[in-house]
Amino acid sequence: GVVENMAGLLTPFNAVQMRDSTGADVTDESMRLLREKCPELLDLTIFTDVFPRAQGGAEGMARRFGVPFLGRVPLEPALTHACEAGTSYVARARYGGGRNVLKPIIQRLLDATGMSTEMQTDANAHSGKMGQHLS
Repeated sequence: GVVENMAGLLTPFNAVQMRDSTGADVTDESMRLLREKCPELLDLTIFTDVFPRAQGGAEGMARRFGVPFLGRVPLEPALTHACEAGTSYVARARYGGGRNVLKPIIQRLLDATGMSTEMQTDANAHSGKMGQHLS
């Protein structure tokens, strides 16, 4: 199957730098106004397409090769940090309350290979320990 890598940028709103039309950093002033007027926005995550899709993108490639399209992995700082630190992004997302962008791709891959059923059977046989890794 095909997984689209670098499928946009996903980052917490409060991690973004803001610039005015001259390129000057106005992040502090913008964040102050947001905290004052719309604090609920600071809990949002921002997503933007960084690279334009060409020729149908990864989904088009999957169709051309006759394989399943498994999903998209965005540029996400939390994933990069976990990889660089040698820690588990999945565990960090699960315990930190974040969204695990890999989980749907992993599930589609397991389903496509028939391993999802095998893992569930193994998980049931081993007190559910195996299935916990995907949560």
